[in-house]
Amino acid sequence: LLDKRLIGFEPGDLVIIGGRSGMGKSAFVGNLALNMGRAGYGVAILSLEMMRKANVRRMLCADGRASSSQLRAGKLDLENYRRLVAATERVDGLPIAIDDGKGAGVTDLRARLRRLTMPKGQRVSVVAVDYLQLLRPGRRAGNREAEVSGIARDLKELAAELGVVILALSQIVRGVEG
Repeated sequence: LLDKRLIGFEPGDLVIIGGRSGMGKSAFVGNLALNMGRAGYGVAILSLEMMRKANVRRMLCADGRASSSQLRAGKLDLENYRRLVAATERVDGLPIAIDDGKGAGVTDLRARLRRLTMPKGQRVSVVAVDYLQLLRPGRRAGNREAEVSGIARDLKELAAELGVVILALSQIVRGVEG
């Protein structure tokens, strides 16, 4: 349904997914990554907010519909354990790479993507950046809004240069509602 509404993504696209904190942006992109990986697209996730282990745990629990709270507590019941094992078997080998490099900028992202190796020589088609405001600006500006605009412009240029789709998550502050 989403694919029909958006008419798909094109290489060179920068798609910004915005929402307030805790609204499910990372979970949404994790599900997109799983579905794109299953469809054969190479997906790279640059997670500046969550560690790689937490991202993998979240994806596996979502795919297996297993309790993440039971997993974190180390108290999985048998049914959730089975769901998690089945999810691991389904997800293992998908062309998804997760980088939890902190303090990255767009220049760092470019270098990381060039060095990234995917399973079976898969080419990266989609890059998810979680989240936009945590990227270091390439150039200092007078205010944070100008810096974030510059980061978005740099990401758009990077998407075009590498021929990939970049999905950038963005935090929207609660003051916007007023």
